[in-house]
Amino acid sequence: MEAQSPQAAMHGLGVFAGVLGLLLLLVVLAAAFFSVICWCLIFRKAGWHWALGLLTLVPIANLIVFLMLTFAEWPIQRQLRAAQMGTGPRPG
Repeated sequence: MEAQSPQAAMHGLGVFAGVLGLLLLLVVLAAAFFSVICWCLIFRKAGWHWALGLLTLVPIANLIVFLMLTFAEWPIQRQLRAAQMGTGPRPG
């Protein structure tokens, strides 16, 4: 069995690190895509436009969006209250 030169070993290690880095990048991108899809669905179900979920990709805007979801009155809540009072369109 022939011993590898140090340059060949370093090249193999570099290729391995590059492949591992690419795989990690793909996993992170898939997780980010899944997260944005989930946020879009949450906004749609809450009564806002689904595209507000795309703001979760923007730094600082994602914090504002989170606070908006936490403290603002949701459109679906307004519709429900109006329906219970007998004014406005009924949801659904």
